[in-house]
Amino acid sequence: MKINSISSSNMVESYKGKPVKPVQKTEQSAKSDTVELSEDAKSFAAVIRDVKDKLDTRTEGEQKHFEDVASRIENGTYSVDGTDVIDKMLGGGFDIKA
Repeated sequence: MKINSISSSNMVESYKGKPVKPVQKTEQSAKSDTVELSEDAKSFAAVIRDVKDKLDTRTEGEQKHFEDVASRIENGTYSVDGTDVIDKMLGGGFDIKA
């Protein structure tokens, strides 16, 4: 099989002089995409939501503490003493600050 090389100028010349067909504009549809979930999918989503609610076992005090720490982190005012971190890592019970 023989393949002859074609220069780019030959390719351009082959398209010159040919009439250009105008692109026909079509009206845009007023429809939008829609998604419908099956009854099984809706039931599954409800079960997942219920399980997530039941797995959240924080007490009211724990939830308040969690939200307080989260807001301090967000505001940039949260800081932790390094000795407290070490104490927790070593299982507590050590008097490191002494």
